[in-house]
Amino acid sequence: MAPQSRGRAFPAVDSDIIRFQKIRIHGVDLDGYVLFHTAKDLYKGTCHISLSELIDPELVSEDTFRLVISAFLIRRYGPGVLAAAEGGISCRV
Repeated sequence: MAPQSRGRAFPAVDSDIIRFQKIRIHGVDLDGYVLFHTAKDLYKGTCHISLSELIDPELVSEDTFRLVISAFLIRRYGPGVLAAAEGGISCRV
């Protein structure tokens, strides 16, 4: 998450649960908003952020897009996907 968002999220995250209702996103930038709602969507199976919003470069920065794609890969394939990326697989274009 964006630095200002991470500080807001830490108190709401435990090893086995994320309490999204305790995270206040008022005043975060657009990237923080996208990261918060994408994390919530992945965790709860909701749909606050659409694909068309995620792929719009005017709404989502390159760094935030990379974080979101990484989160999708981890959600789908597990944390082992990180080891594969460290082994030389790169998604840079």
